[in-house]
Amino acid sequence: MSKSIINLQDNYSSNLKEKISIMSGGRSKPRGEVTIFEKKNGILKQLERKDNLIVFDGRAWLAKKAFGVSMENNDDEMYKKEIRFFGLGNGGGEPGNPLQAGVTLGQDTDLYGPVRLRSELQPGDPGSSLYASKYISGESVFGYFKRFSSVTIREDRANPYENESNVIQYPPLIAEARIEISSDDANGESYEDINEAALFVADPTVEDPGTTEGSGGGILGTSNILKVVRDGDYAIYYLDTFDLESQIPGMVVGDRLYVTGSGDNDIDSSNSALIIDLYPGEINIRKAYIIVENTNGVDASYNPTYPVATVVQRTITPYVMFSRVTFSTLRKSVDREIIFLWKIYF
Repeated sequence: MSKSIINLQDNYSSNLKEKISIMSGGRSKPRGEVTIFEKKNGILKQLERKDNLIVFDGRAWLAKKAFGVSMENNDDEMYKKEIRFFGLGNGGGEPGNPLQAGVTLGQDTDLYGPVRLRSELQPGDPGSSLYASKYISGESVFGYFKRFSSVTIREDRANPYENESNVIQYPPLIAEARIEISSDDANGESYEDINEAALFVADPTVEDPGTTEGSGGGILGTSNILKVVRDGDYAIYYLDTFDLESQIPGMVVGDRLYVTGSGDNDIDSSNSALIIDLYPGEINIRKAYIIVENTNGVDASYNPTYPVATVVQRTITPYVMFSRVTFSTLRKSVDREIIFLWKIYF
């Protein structure tokens, strides 16, 4: 029986980001925006409206979240998390010019200069349930993250459609998170100059994720490499074992690989490759292999001197940065309240 494979792609690699734009009519890509208000005497005054970017870690989490248990070897530590916390920082300005907003890069994983929101609160104090810790230099420091005040689903007015009754409707595709930075937040010793903010993904069953540093990152094991086969953007490393579990116990998709002694197929330990699939081997029938993201791989066979593959356990972090925005520096002091309305367009 013949087999046909049809490859379908929904490619958002260049478009999956949050962006501010004002259009008449439809819009061409997913977008979002952050609006910053100052609150005085109950009245809101708009200070800025800025675009923001979903970073690579946030996009990777979205993919895992979307498929959950349907995705083979999915990392449940990731897909069970949700967008849950907000953080502020003072590292969002251009170098030497803090008044000019800098840029966010897709590979960013944290705020450049995280600011502590509350220094006097301790876990268990009234109101402390709104805040969470950050692990810094071997110590858990409370008050760096804050929960959202509310999350509301809004209609996307830019995409009207007619239902089966010919009534114009608007899809509920905009998530709006409201974060209130109160007079007690982010004051430092007397004030804080802030110019960056971010949303973070965390485990909803853990009240304060930042009480631990995270886990993983250790070496799981090694194996000789028999050959390498290039496959598009990937490389298949065939290993000298029929039983991958015995050779490298506990290895799963999502771990990382580095290679030494193979020349063109070496992968540096400081830039290890993501393992996207694996075959565990079958005794006396077929050797095990690992598939990794490696656009530089070349076809090669090794005999009698074999290079070595080293597998590193994936790192499990308490927070994953979802998206980040930078803005002109604002001075936050005890006499000022700031409200962020963070919209994500799905």
